[in-house]
Amino acid sequence: MFSVKLVVMVVVGGMGSIWGAVLGSALLTILPQLLTVMQDYETLAFAAILILVLMFAPRGLAGLVEAGFRRLRESAS
Repeated sequence: MFSVKLVVMVVVGGMGSIWGAVLGSALLTILPQLLTVMQDYETLAFAAILILVLMFAPRGLAGLVEAGFRRLRESAS
């Protein structure tokens, strides 16, 4: 399970950047603390998060942040 968590952290954060991996690891380290009610379904929650990120944010959270900043710069110009 530990290896799966590490892979999910990197993919969720974004494989192309160091900050993405840091962001993903911070988020997925805090998440089990927030979901203590769903402790029995922790693996399912990680799988669902991984699938959703791969479907809707293939570049991870870092890619979403980068795209947001790009849109802000374009709208300010």
